[in-house]
Amino acid sequence: MTSSQWPLGVAGTYVTGGGGGQAMIGQARDFLRNNYPHITRLVTLSPPTALARRFHIKNGARELQINRDTVNFEYDLA
Repeated sequence: MTSSQWPLGVAGTYVTGGGGGQAMIGQARDFLRNNYPHITRLVTLSPPTALARRFHIKNGARELQINRDTVNFEYDLA
């Protein structure tokens, strides 16, 4: 994918249970930083649960937006 295909500089993720989320976030961060340096934010679409909130906060995200059925967390890639 080229820079022009992701013009906003934001990447999104959605992961369902089963473990491995921490590794996936780390791999996504590394991949984006190394291959798409113009992308400065990684935004999740997460369930509105205490478990999801603890996971993302523990891994360095900030709570970006609370929606009716989801919560968005943001990881800074800069």
